[in-house]
Amino acid sequence: MNLKKIFAIVFLLAFVSVPLISMAADSCTMSEGALNMMEKRGYECPVDSKNVCDFAVEDDCGFCCLFNTVYNVTNWAFIFIIIAASLMIILAASDYLRSQGDVEKVKSANQKIVMAAVAIVVGFFARALPGIVLSIIG
Repeated sequence: MNLKKIFAIVFLLAFVSVPLISMAADSCTMSEGALNMMEKRGYECPVDSKNVCDFAVEDDCGFCCLFNTVYNVTNWAFIFIIIAASLMIILAASDYLRSQGDVEKVKSANQKIVMAAVAIVVGFFARALPGIVLSIIG
């Protein structure tokens, strides 16, 4: 199994498990970024002074906590993808330097640059995903 298939499977499993993770507790602590994004779109989450949304007290916490989980997962995915793309660019630069005119090594370096560019695009899509979710739901 190649690296692309493994990455796609892990990425899909992470997003399939998001609802299960967000509904596993009686309350959730909302991140400032998620709260700000929801406020800009006109959503209000019933949180206390510590940004905790309690399911026992408020019925609207389900969506807020689900969105918070999507927001946090996509932020971590963005960070991971950008770090991986940066490493791929460094490896490609190293391959270019060590190629000494070998066509196969230059082709391999070009493929790594293309994969890094695709990873950066996917990373920015992951960063935009919470806004897309709010647009679809709202």
